[in-house]
Amino acid sequence: MFMPDYTGMQFLRNLKNERPSELKKEVVVSVLKFMEIEVKELLKFRIHSVESKPSRFQTIMVYREIYC
Repeated sequence: MFMPDYTGMQFLRNLKNERPSELKKEVVVSVLKFMEIEVKELLKFRIHSVESKPSRFQTIMVYREIYC
């Protein structure tokens, strides 16, 4: 998870510190396949889900309906 001048992990850490209630709404979608240990580390942030692309569009839409 990379963004210009900011990593996805930094984003999750900041969100955890500044707005922890928002973490349950986060769904991480990656073009890369995460190893099981990486998924476990991400889930420690108490995010909703970790998905790999290609992700089913229906799955993403369900998350959208629940959390948006």
